[in-house]
Amino acid sequence: MSAAGKYEQGDCSICRKWFSLLHWHHTIPQSLGGKDSLEIPLCAQCHNVLHAHALALVARHKTGRAIRRTYWANTEMESNAAQYIKILVDAILSDEAVRGKQYVMTFKASPALHTALHMFKMDSNAKSLEKAILLALGETLKTRGYLDNEHSKRDQREGKDSGAGSLAKLW
Repeated sequence: MSAAGKYEQGDCSICRKWFSLLHWHHTIPQSLGGKDSLEIPLCAQCHNVLHAHALALVARHKTGRAIRRTYWANTEMESNAAQYIKILVDAILSDEAVRGKQYVMTFKASPALHTALHMFKMDSNAKSLEKAILLALGETLKTRGYLDNEHSKRDQREGKDSGAGSLAKLW
């Protein structure tokens, strides 16, 4: 029986408060291969803050930008969360965890954005609207420092296309 089926209430591993309903956080997200990773009981707030703090650290690592907020209410909570944040950040930054994975994303676009994306598709010679979106998104993320060129360099060394299609492989 999984931990989530065994426990429904108890103390949060970070804030140490008792809750009638806990979230079970996989220390390595299931989407990054952590299906069988250690699960820890967290209250909803600590679970959300843990992910937000980890993503802020990843953004700082990739862009060099300072983190401009405090994530935890006190040093005890920050200390309790530290080991779980490290595991989560390492998993997010691991190339092995995401290699070969693709994610389906859907969103609604205004008519103006839809038209602009079609014009961008034509200007960039992308073969599909999906590839045009990936190209535009990839270029924006590279410009802002969130996406490094290591993936593109590796694709080129391995003889893979470095255009919009290769961006799809990153996701």
